[in-house]
Amino acid sequence: MWVDDAPNSNDGNFELGQAVVEASKRGFTDIIRLLHQRGAALTVRSNDGMSPLHDAAYGCHEDTVRFLLLEGTDPNKLDNSGRSPSFCGCESGSDAIVALLREKGASVTRANSEGQTLLHLAVSRGNVDVVQRLIHTAVLFNSGCWIRAREA
Repeated sequence: MWVDDAPNSNDGNFELGQAVVEASKRGFTDIIRLLHQRGAALTVRSNDGMSPLHDAAYGCHEDTVRFLLLEGTDPNKLDNSGRSPSFCGCESGSDAIVALLREKGASVTRANSEGQTLLHLAVSRGNVDVVQRLIHTAVLFNSGCWIRAREA
């Protein structure tokens, strides 16, 4: 089951939305572009709250993430577990995805519903490149508070 966050969505685009979700999981950017040109919303979400941007980030599909961001999808949209697309990129160990999302305004300091930040997740997964990017972007101090040191 999918839901659409678009304010004026209708059932006629439901099948197109499903197709966008499936294409984003596989990194089929050209298909997503075509579906979007035919009226498919890029704001569709699955029952777990995952958006096409979450799926593309989780799959390490950099071109698809870039396209979705250029089309205005929200890099800070949370799924039902409180994860942003950055968490999905971090879980997959993709420094490039985390960097791209950060460039487009994604928060690197927000914790998920379990209280984990991206840094916690990257460390627990052993993702050295992501840890380096996060340390470069912000400095951790005093039990989990972040201060921005400089942009990545």
